[in-house]
Amino acid sequence: MPVKRIPGITLDVLHHSVYSYIQNDLGLKIGKDDRIITAEKSDAYDMKYLDCMRDDPVLCIQQKAFLEDGRPFELSESRNRYDRGALTVNGD
Repeated sequence: MPVKRIPGITLDVLHHSVYSYIQNDLGLKIGKDDRIITAEKSDAYDMKYLDCMRDDPVLCIQQKAFLEDGRPFELSESRNRYDRGALTVNGD
């Protein structure tokens, strides 16, 4: 998260609601986010941190979030075991 775009960010903010801080404390408007969702076979990293077996499927989600003016403010990637969780997508 670029501190020039999101000034005053603290660990406390990161452990609570970053989006609330951005909107309510900084007065910035959040625009859109783009997500890329893929399925991959697990690798050594996944086996270590997700406690899964070699070649188990892993759900991978990359996200870029943008302010209303188009400036990016967040980039994240998560890797999830296939048997522990679900992905829900709601459309307009």
